[in-house]
Amino acid sequence: MTTIDSGILLPSGRTDEQRMIAAEVERIATAAGAADRPHRAAWDALAETGLHAVLLEEELAAGSAELVLIAEGLGRALCADAFVWGGVAVPTLLAALPSAEAAALARRIAGGELATIAMHGPEADVETIGSTLVVVETDAGATVSGRAWFVPFGEDADAVVVLARRGEELVVALVDEGQEGVAWEALAPFDLGSSPAHVRFESASATILGAVPAQPAELLAPTLLCQGAAVVGSATQALLDATGYSRIRVQFGVPIGDFQAIRHRLAEMLVEVELMRSAIAAADGGAHGVLTAAYHCLAAAPAIMRGNIQIHGGIGYTWEHSAHRHFRYAYSSRQAVCSFESLERVLMAALTGQGR
Repeated sequence: MTTIDSGILLPSGRTDEQRMIAAEVERIATAAGAADRPHRAAWDALAETGLHAVLLEEELAAGSAELVLIAEGLGRALCADAFVWGGVAVPTLLAALPSAEAAALARRIAGGELATIAMHGPEADVETIGSTLVVVETDAGATVSGRAWFVPFGEDADAVVVLARRGEELVVALVDEGQEGVAWEALAPFDLGSSPAHVRFESASATILGAVPAQPAELLAPTLLCQGAAVVGSATQALLDATGYSRIRVQFGVPIGDFQAIRHRLAEMLVEVELMRSAIAAADGGAHGVLTAAYHCLAAAPAIMRGNIQIHGGIGYTWEHSAHRHFRYAYSSRQAVCSFESLERVLMAALTGQGR
């Protein structure tokens, strides 16, 4: 992986600690990117250093620069998803649930366990989170029934956090690995490094962690921000790959980077990458600003990935080259945390509600 001394935060704006984090994440990403299960390998390596649990430290807020730095660095090697879900999405939920059970799961995550979230119906819309899952409480305990689509990591996760309906209420429940009444259906992923799965619960025993205290879009905002940062990392690597290839690929006796059409395309890609970085860096602490920044990154990324493929020419279309991996990641990220279309609807509703 080519070293680049820039990131979502400008180098002059980084503290010494953030520079150390960026260097360590680059080392982890380089090793994990070559592993058979890159997301799990990245998570295990982060757990050895403690970086997987930065959000569980009280002094760090959701959306902090450290989270963004880690997500961007891992995104360059296409191995950020375990951190986005296990290190950001689940801890964000747990922080909103002041219960002993939630605190116990947070300690397990700090110890290195990887937790994922089951919450979506077949359309993965943020407006319908938990609608296909039901929690029932009896004297014998709580159970979860129903089906969730596109659960990250599937059986590779150590625990599954479930967002389900309890009457009109949206609650968070925990189903541990190996629990009876849980059936996984592994999927062939579009992003080749991931391992999503559908899951069906049939009266599976669960631990209630608490009721969701806010709108799902607000709770998912830090996760979407880090997903956007990971896409920025992937786009940055795609730009570096395209630029490097344009210097060594010779046509008609000169490097193809000397041709105006290639120069213009690379310049357009650079502008888009910098705008994506700026959007993430400028995202304020409010959910609306964070969602807007994430939306911009997810919308802009595919054009950069296509440019990388096209500048590489024939080799860019081969299975062995990494260009299609970045292309796949750009599109799979648009459906990872929630569907791109539902994110667009949430933002549009917020804008029209403000009279814009």
